[in-house]
Amino acid sequence: MAARDLGISVVTPFRLKLEAGHELLCEAFVPDFGSPHGALVLGMDHEYADAVRRVGHWVSLLGPIYRNYSRSLFIETLVDWGWFGERASAPAWYTGRASS
Repeated sequence: MAARDLGISVVTPFRLKLEAGHELLCEAFVPDFGSPHGALVLGMDHEYADAVRRVGHWVSLLGPIYRNYSRSLFIETLVDWGWFGERASAPAWYTGRASS
């Protein structure tokens, strides 16, 4: 729902290959936000966040409030993460400034 409404790419669920052939199921992958390699979304209590960071991924641990779509909350979070996609492809709502 968020991807469609906000006009962004989101892969959910997302399977990440870790060391030694292990696979991790992530809540979502948001390709153009968080880092040049995108943002991996994990639940707050996820025990593998450090392992994911060790293999070079940017991780955001999100609480249960994000399980229900709220346009304003999602936009605020995405702006905070930062846009790393092509400048011309940024969504119209993206200001590039986090709210204070």
